[in-house]
Formats: sequence, C-alpha cells, structure tokens
Amino acid sequence: MDVTSALAFGHDLNTLERGEAELQSHIQRTFAMIARRLFAPIPYWRWVKLPADRALDRSLEQMRAAVAGFIEQARRRMRDRPELREAPENFLEGMLAAQESDGTFTDEEIIGNVFTLLLAGEDTTAHTMAWTISLLASRPQHQQRWAEEAREVLGEQRFPVDYEAIAELSYGEAVLRESMRLKPVAVALQLESIEDCVIADTSIPAGTRLWLPTRYARLQALERGDRFDPERWLNGGGERTGETAGERPEQKSFLAFGAGPRFCPGRNLAFLESKTAMAMIARNFHVELDESAGPVSERLTFTMIPRGLRVRLRERADGNA
Repeated sequence: MDVTSALAFGHDLNTLERGEAELQSHIQRTFAMIARRLFAPIPYWRWVKLPADRALDRSLEQMRAAVAGFIEQARRRMRDRPELREAPENFLEGMLAAQESDGTFTDEEIIGNVFTLLLAGEDTTAHTMAWTISLLASRPQHQQRWAEEAREVLGEQRFPVDYEAIAELSYGEAVLRESMRLKPVAVALQLESIEDCVIADTSIPAGTRLWLPTRYARLQALERGDRFDPERWLNGGGERTGETAGERPEQKSFLAFGAGPRFCPGRNLAFLESKTAMAMIARNFHVELDESAGPVSERLTFTMIPRGLRVRLRERADGNA
C-alpha cells in the first residue's frame, strides 16, 4: 500500500514504520465484506444492516474522506507547481490535469479510480508473488534460470536499484506472466454491456451485468495450457506446439489485467513491484516447499490466494544453491 499510494497519489502512508495503518484496516474490512456479499444467498443488507454491514459503511466513509484528502493534496501541489499540469508526477495528478484541460474525468470518476487503485493494489501483487514462489519452489530448473538472470543483471547488488535493471529481467517477467496465467489472483472479469449485442449466439441486452471466469480461456488458448512454461512468453518460444516460433501467445491467454482500452491501470506498477521483489529473492535465495505443511490449495475470498503455502529459504553464497 505504501508503494501504491506514493507512486499513484504522491502520498506516503508509511505503514511500515507506523504499523497497521487505519486506512489499511478499512480496506481489509471492505475486502472481507465484498467476499461475504458475493457468496451470500440473498442481498440481506438491502433491508437490514448487521453490525458488520454498519462497520463497512463507516469504513467506506473513512476511505472516501482519505481519498478526498489525497485529491486535495494533489490539487494544492498543482497550484503551487503549475508545471505539473504538463508533466504530472503520478497517476492522480495525470487525471486532475486531464480534468482541467478537457474535462476527461468527473470528480466522481477520479474518486472511483483512486478507490480502484487502493483496493486493487492492496494484496493482489503480494498474492501473485506467493503463487510465483509456490510454482518456482517445485520447479528447480526454472528457479535456477531466474537466479542466473538475476545474478547476471544485478551483479553484486542484492536487489534492483534502478528501473533499467528491472527492465532487463525478461525471463523474470516471463515467469510472472506464466504464474498469473496459471494461478490468477483475479479469477473473473466483471463487465456491463453498454448496448444490445450477441456473443456466441447468446443475446446480451444493454445493461446486463456479466461475471466472466477467465481460467478456461487462459488454459484453452494455448497448446499444453496446463503446463508451466515461461519460455512461451519469450521470443522464440519454449516447449510450445502449434504456435509460430517467435510469436507470443495471444491476449486471451493472459487476462490478469483485463484487455482492451479498459485494462487495469495498475498493470505496469504490479510488474514493477513483483519483478523487484522476486529478483531479490531469486538473486539471494534458493526456495523449496515445506512439504510438512501439506499440499498448497486455492482459496477464493475476493481474490484467489494460496492456502497452506510454507517455504524454506536457503541463502545463495555465490549465485549457486
């Protein structure tokens, strides 16, 4: 959350030094209640509010007040530094600059986008890295290749110190893409049709709300789609069959951030965070599963998280296990 708020809003929450931040508690309560309502047999909260629902309402009020504070701080910075209108330094300033110049965003749309970034950036990247660690821990050959790349790119540095180094981690990004494809944290896309349409002989009237699970498409869009093969994302391919050498898989096999003009605006930030942290782990540690914890399973709350994941880290002395 500290990374998201600093880069996207220009605000340092500093939760690491302050401990559990109040805003983070409100976000966690919101996630818990989203999951509870998704699986509730009836929408009881429309008629009666239980204590948990009233607590959610209070958390939403506090979150909205915090978001309003982020926006006011950004507007104040832009008044003090007019050059930010032409060269914004974060996502929020970019939206405010667009609003001032041509009315691209309304106030409510800006608030909604800030909410989205706060919620989407809370645990999704952490869960993605957890799934990636789980997959690599049981596949020594892929883990070793990423360790070699991290060692080559970082040299004696134990972690990336600039964007240029992170951009060179091509195999690391391929591993993350394959992890997101096989073990997506966001298991479905939620959409609403804006006009009457027909898809696959199914009539969808305008205003229809759609819940679209994506796993089937992720697995069926590729040959051997159930196989962990990071090389498929690199030029030249890996163990792929039925695909032209040098071509990456098509977009429908990778829907971790959606697709089209409304793809997740946090995509690049998520890759930046994940590649940075995972490169540090790959460069410095050999990871293996703690089999005494039993098999790792999927647990769906609002996002899909690994349940029962325990690993052992063994420090690499000179780049070798």
